[in-house]
Amino acid sequence: IDDLMQFVFNDLIRVEQVVIGEEEPLKEELKHFINAIKTGERPQVGGEEGMAAIQLAHDILDKAREHYNRHVPEEHRRW
Repeated sequence: IDDLMQFVFNDLIRVEQVVIGEEEPLKEELKHFINAIKTGERPQVGGEEGMAAIQLAHDILDKAREHYNRHVPEEHRRW
């Protein structure tokens, strides 16, 4: 199984370390957006990208719910 995990996580899936600072990401995003409104600059992430991200999140939740309903017996379902 170790060989399989090494193959999957080293060869198939690229794993990348991401360094995250101490600041709160959502707070920083909102500060940037407010500053863009005040200065008239274009935000780093536009409305179309934001809508695409929301649609992707909804699609993921729909698929998870579909999988859950198909594979979890009704008496064990929590939602």
